[in-house]
Amino acid sequence: MYRSVCKKGVSLSKSGSGSGSGSRSGSGSGSTISRVVCDWDETITAEDTIKLVAQAAYKRKPDFTPLFAHFTDVYLRAYNKFEKSYTFNEESTSYCAAGVASAMPMTTIESADAWTAIKQEISYQQELKQVELTSINEIVDRKLFTQVSIKDFEQQASKVVIRPGFWDFLKECRRSHIPVTVLSVNWTSHIIRAVLEMHGHSVDGVNLSIIVNEFKFDTNHVCTGEFDSNLPSLRTGFDKLKIIQQQFQLGKDVLYIGDSRTDLLAMIQCDFGIIIKGGSASIKAKKLGIPILELSVVNPCDPKLLDSKVLYETDSWIEVLNYINKR
Repeated sequence: MYRSVCKKGVSLSKSGSGSGSGSRSGSGSGSTISRVVCDWDETITAEDTIKLVAQAAYKRKPDFTPLFAHFTDVYLRAYNKFEKSYTFNEESTSYCAAGVASAMPMTTIESADAWTAIKQEISYQQELKQVELTSINEIVDRKLFTQVSIKDFEQQASKVVIRPGFWDFLKECRRSHIPVTVLSVNWTSHIIRAVLEMHGHSVDGVNLSIIVNEFKFDTNHVCTGEFDSNLPSLRTGFDKLKIIQQQFQLGKDVLYIGDSRTDLLAMIQCDFGIIIKGGSASIKAKKLGIPILELSVVNPCDPKLLDSKVLYETDSWIEVLNYINKR
């Protein structure tokens, strides 16, 4: 809360051209970042903000039952059951895994164990969606968000704590004409948009955009309690990967920034990746055999690094800003 078979066309690949390909080695020395895609919760924000989305409902309907703990329990029961029963079916992910080779360093893909781990992560993230949807469907069935207005969500924006240095980073991206996209599995764009606009950053859909799940609203801007099925359903890391492949022209110096395992497939698909410390991305990346370097001590233009699938790691948005400026 809080992946089915691998579909043709969804692979981690850097060969070819167009939006479905990406290459770390395609950058070349002296290149600049052309686009930034970043996660929201615990990447840009200091804490997860799903709770603020839920609080908007209970603030509007203080007598609503069940309490939010019920939906958490529904998710945890489904997750624990999934963890006990999940088995890796290598054949179901073989098409996806075939495209991973050119996106990983040779020292990694020569390892049979690493190959298996990568394919398993693809499969796992695909299958996990059914778990995520158990709590989502329960929320919809119980009508938790009916009667909640866009304004109710926007009023939660003042409670969001942003990581130090992010506003400096975003300001520099805007000054340098680097488009920034927030890609999140959060439940609504309205808190995110309100936070950005409170700090003087207009979300125009081009220079600054948000891709996230969204509720349906009626003509009075009041939530129907359902999610908008006309928009992408973003619940897992595999969903994020599909968005990256479908909507962004990789091989053109796209930088992905995130903190969690949900970000990892999208991150290694992009041309460059930075992990914000504190989440699960580092742990999983290391298990997959992906090299991680401290951003503060690495020259991102070192030609020795350009041909490798390397992720950088930091706990400072100021260091990310310096990375952008060095490229």
